[in-house]
Amino acid sequence: MQLPTRHLKPVTIRRPGQADVQADAILFQKHDPSARGLKIHDPEFKTPSWRGMFQRDAPIQEAGYTVIDAQGRTFTPDGDPEDPGGQGVALVVRLNPAAERTRLQSLTFTLPGALVRQPGTGNMVSSSAGSLTVTARLTHSNDPHVVQLVGADSASTAIIGRWGTLEHPTLTPPGLNDGSQCPLDVDGQPGTLTIMLAWPDEDLKTEQQFGARWVGIWRVKKT
Repeated sequence: MQLPTRHLKPVTIRRPGQADVQADAILFQKHDPSARGLKIHDPEFKTPSWRGMFQRDAPIQEAGYTVIDAQGRTFTPDGDPEDPGGQGVALVVRLNPAAERTRLQSLTFTLPGALVRQPGTGNMVSSSAGSLTVTARLTHSNDPHVVQLVGADSASTAIIGRWGTLEHPTLTPPGLNDGSQCPLDVDGQPGTLTIMLAWPDEDLKTEQQFGARWVGIWRVKKT
């Protein structure tokens, strides 16, 4: 058995580094009656979740993909696909359509090179091996454990980041490690972002779908 073809619409299933795969699916919004996002003191723009109903042979069994419909909208899954009733007829997965609303940051790091002797002082210092520009998604964190971990104070902000975009999540870029720094302006305020500690996900599928996670600290540039 298969889904009735008259209801199916063409979609593109995209995985980073792989060729796009064309598939047929039914995408529809799921009603959510919860009141999340209605608090005046902590507002949140709520996006209704979607569902995707795919043919049973669609390549969506493994995390790390996005779905693009005929209108160019991008959807990211937030769970494994289900086989309703175990009938082997279709795969259903919950989707989020908010990729185009995600704020992205372009970060340029200076990569350390070989040790060289500094003229005048004779000290051995690291030379520059060039620069690396990467994309990341940054979130301010008030979690006391994260704040304490990175040593944030009144002139700094604790940051949780993920590498890449929702369409192209990545693992930690080669050459970056604890202590790597880059300039970062926040609302016009210049500062420096420092990667303090890798903080990998316990769930490997979360990392595969949304990119490697890390923590850091942003400090206001001293004048």
